[in-house]
Amino acid sequence: MKQRRIRIQLILLIAAAALLAGSCNPFNPLSAAGIGDHYIYWAEQSTPAVIKKAEVSSATISTVVTDPGNIGDVLLDKENERIYWSVVSAPPGIYYSDLEGNNKQTVASVPAEALAIDPAAGKLYYGDSMHLYRDSLDGGSALAIYDGIVTDITIDHIRNKIYWSTGSAVYADAISDSLSTTGNTVASGTTINSIALDPYDNLFYWAETGAAFEVREKDLDGGSDRQLFGGAGVLALDFDPYEKKLYWSEFGAYGYIHRIDVESGVDAYVVEDLNGMPNSLFLDRWPQ
Repeated sequence: MKQRRIRIQLILLIAAAALLAGSCNPFNPLSAAGIGDHYIYWAEQSTPAVIKKAEVSSATISTVVTDPGNIGDVLLDKENERIYWSVVSAPPGIYYSDLEGNNKQTVASVPAEALAIDPAAGKLYYGDSMHLYRDSLDGGSALAIYDGIVTDITIDHIRNKIYWSTGSAVYADAISDSLSTTGNTVASGTTINSIALDPYDNLFYWAETGAAFEVREKDLDGGSDRQLFGGAGVLALDFDPYEKKLYWSEFGAYGYIHRIDVESGVDAYVVEDLNGMPNSLFLDRWPQ
């Protein structure tokens, strides 16, 4: 009986130690949500064009979608297990498939340069050279909510706001049937084709690829506006709000995807020496 009590006490001690050790680890919302591996997706303008993904921890690359057209943007709807992409060449269109690239479906026949998603509301946003549209995730109910050039879009799900770039300026407005630029300017520049958002700290990021080459950060609560880094040509941005890291793709002789810690400024390669330059990025994060 004494030996049995000792064994039970030992089991309880080991269990308590394991629980304590686990409590010392930082909270990982990806693991807590049961998501598993963390991936980054991008499009390459090869012939044919492809959408690829890489596991962030190992940089293991695989091809998800092959498309004969010129891909404008790519995003994921993890709630419905879909990947969306736009094609800007003839014939233009917006499509989705399952996460393995199968069962391709058409959403709309427009040459969209930018895509964004609000999965909780079941809405897809896309922009081209004439309009910014709000549509259902399956298409068929497109509503033009802004008239003008749109080069990138991001959604603030916490504040129910939408941000969009016109190429020379970025605007923000409450999501509605009609967006306004009046009094809603967030940033301006020569060429702004990629934007990103940290909705939890209310920080905004944009890439300037015109007269200068830089990425800037703006505190939307009225704080500072600073250069995060400069001197590099940036094709696309996306932000991980949990680890406070900005992912960006660099154009040059070969394609690279970087990850910079916005608090420490430390920059590192995630994926190197790609044959095609990544012209759009989307992080496989949860919640979106």
